Amino acid sequence: MKISVYANHGLSIAHRWHRRGLFSGTLLIALLTSAGMCCAATGAALETVTAKIDGHAWVASRVLATAPQFGAKPVLSVTAFVDAKPASHFTFNIFVPAADRPIGHFAFGAGAPTVSTHGGFFANAGLDADPMQDNYSFSDGAIIIDASDAAAHSVSGTFFGTAKNHSGKQLIISEGHFTNVTIEAAAKP
Repeated sequence: MKISVYANHGLSIAHRWHRRGLFSGTLLIALLTSAGMCCAATGAALETVTAKIDGHAWVASRVLATAPQFGAKPVLSVTAFVDAKPASHFTFNIFVPAADRPIGHFAFGAGAPTVSTHGGFFANAGLDADPMQDNYSFSDGAIIIDASDAAAHSVSGTFFGTAKNHSGKQLIISEGHFTNVTIEAAAKP
């Protein structure tokens, strides 16, 4: 398959490949650059999620985001994955004032998970590990949505906080950024 065949639609097709986990963000940018396609030239932007976990860089290889209703409350549900071994992911459920106006500062641990914003980090340490020890819930911090693009159905912002597992071990999550995360329509019941 020649990438030049997709020159007119290259970014959108490559972006879909990236969203399905077929290319990592770094490889995707390298492919687009070598094919003469870049985000600035097409006006489109890649979605990214990055953070530091106890000072170590973490970069998502794919992102899944939907906007379901939880009772009468609109929620943005975002999961960012690293598919390489060891696999890991962040999950956020953000209770927003309105699905079409998601901008705001949303604190973690401010109430019950059924009515307030919460999130976690899952670090898959392998088959020998105890899954309960690999699951970290945010005990403090926040997720801040500071940009929303209604036409692209996307959001951007930052996140930070302390996440703890069931035995009390802490992870410090800093410099969390999400950019151009596309919110897919939630399935109707």
